[in-house]
Amino acid sequence: MNKITTRRGDKGQTDLLDHQRVNKTDCRIEANGEIDELMALLGMLKAKPELPESMRIKIEHIQMMLMAVMKHVASSGATQVGILQADIDDMERYMNETPTEGCFRFVLPGHSPIEALMQLVRAKVRTVERRLCAVNAVIPLHPTVIIYINRLSDYLFFMASQA
Repeated sequence: MNKITTRRGDKGQTDLLDHQRVNKTDCRIEANGEIDELMALLGMLKAKPELPESMRIKIEHIQMMLMAVMKHVASSGATQVGILQADIDDMERYMNETPTEGCFRFVLPGHSPIEALMQLVRAKVRTVERRLCAVNAVIPLHPTVIIYINRLSDYLFFMASQA
């Protein structure tokens, strides 16, 4: 039986995927911590009963992509990222093919509980993007990681306008 409590992090260090010990303030740990928070927010959104099923499916796919990003970051960019240009193209196609009315403008979140939560999730994506850019400045990540995260904030903004 695996133990949850290992005490290995009690002195402010943790393991990367390759078992390398790093400080918990390491930029890779910071980035993955922000992604972890983003995953929890996406889970809250996905659990909302009033969320349309089509959006729930999209959010679950986003969560799967973020898991791949976390693995890529934890491996210092050594693993395959799992995000393909096709994933980015799918988001762009959805945004370009869905009719909008003044979608991309400054908004005051709060038109509905779903829209407000999506805006919170979108803002968290921006934090994740900044953390991943910090990692990328030190340890090169696959280019699709930064592109995907940048596009994801647009995608969530767009989805919020549809909620």
